[in-house]
Amino acid sequence: MAKNVKVKGQPEGTPEGATAPAEAAPAEAKTPAAPRSRGPKGTTEDAVITLLAATNPKRPNSKAYDIFSQYENGMTIKAFVDKVEAKHKGMSTVALVYDAKHGFINIAGYDPGAIIVPKVRVAKEKKEKAPKDVSAEANKEAVAAETTTEQMV
Repeated sequence: MAKNVKVKGQPEGTPEGATAPAEAAPAEAKTPAAPRSRGPKGTTEDAVITLLAATNPKRPNSKAYDIFSQYENGMTIKAFVDKVEAKHKGMSTVALVYDAKHGFINIAGYDPGAIIVPKVRVAKEKKEKAPKDVSAEANKEAVAAETTTEQMV
């Protein structure tokens, strides 16, 4: 009777004469991933930003205000991204796309699609509420008060 002897590379319980499984092929060398795009899709890092807003349209003392204040007329996307990423990691591309879509900036070679025009909010007139129904108890109290005043007279 053949003894089960453990052979290097074989699972336990494999007969002595069985061959070892073939070695796995070495993993292929991975090619480095392409660098992530900085800025909106379809633009290059040397695309020029032109300011269209005369003043900063963002709410003061907010991150968006701080980011918008980093724009300079004629700066490249690379310069803007480097400036913003130092302080607000991950916000530069979002800011570029949002500001271009809303017409605050123009990026050479980038079509943001239709410009989003903010809706003008109109204050609604407050409607006067109808008086509440008088409950039966309140109605009884009013009738009782009338009768007592009549009796006093």
